[in-house]
Amino acid sequence: MSVYSRAEIESKIVTYKKILEGLESCLANIQLTGDIQQYSFQDGQSTINTTYRSASEITKAIHEINSIIERWANKLDGRVTLLRDADVLPRRWL
Repeated sequence: MSVYSRAEIESKIVTYKKILEGLESCLANIQLTGDIQQYSFQDGQSTINTTYRSASEITKAIHEINSIIERWANKLDGRVTLLRDADVLPRRWL
């Protein structure tokens, strides 16, 4: 398991958000034209070229990118779950 600095995690989140913006514009184009859309992203280190045939493929990719962004954001901020016993909760919540 790698340990990333806060700046590295924020950089990754920004990169994925740029990819997400491009996918959302592709989704808008495919909704308007109905054509096959090709998406290309270059960040200086790598290039991503993908061809999408339908809006459902783009939507699936958007959901996957959102889950990746959320995973990195959780590494940045953390996530906490608070469990309480039923005796502590008010009666109206039960």
